[in-house]
Amino acid sequence: MLRKLRPDLDLQLLLTGDPIDHRDPRHYGELITLSESLGIARYSHFLGLIPKRDQLALLRGCLALIQPTRFEGGPGGGSVYEAIGLGVPCVVSDIPVNLEIDQGDVVFFRTGDAADLAGKVAKVLSSQQPQPARDALLANGDRNLARLGSAICDYLAHIPSMS
Repeated sequence: MLRKLRPDLDLQLLLTGDPIDHRDPRHYGELITLSESLGIARYSHFLGLIPKRDQLALLRGCLALIQPTRFEGGPGGGSVYEAIGLGVPCVVSDIPVNLEIDQGDVVFFRTGDAADLAGKVAKVLSSQQPQPARDALLANGDRNLARLGSAICDYLAHIPSMS
């Protein structure tokens, strides 16, 4: 679907993560089969679990991070925050915990809606901005750390004394 929206781009899909999903052990194999039936197997690269250093190196070269999860332990998982930290735009499922993401270049799509996902990715790719400079990324990270520190201090200031 996305290839029809943006035939001008030589897009490659890199998929990382544990091929064993305790919620559905068939999931990984079904993704491979689906990529074949959709005719995108030659553009799809199932990398499985890879070292974090390799994952970050790949992420730096990506046009966008797609996080289509239906289940997540934290907003967007770590990969979204890593992408934000690297200045890589993100297209993220609209599950409730992901909607808590309030920073970075993040676009939400309707979970399970392939057409909406393709449209949002095409939009992100059409409005591609140059990656921010290292100094700008570091300054943004410092601002985020200061904001987090303030939130923790505010929270702690409102905890009743235990003495």
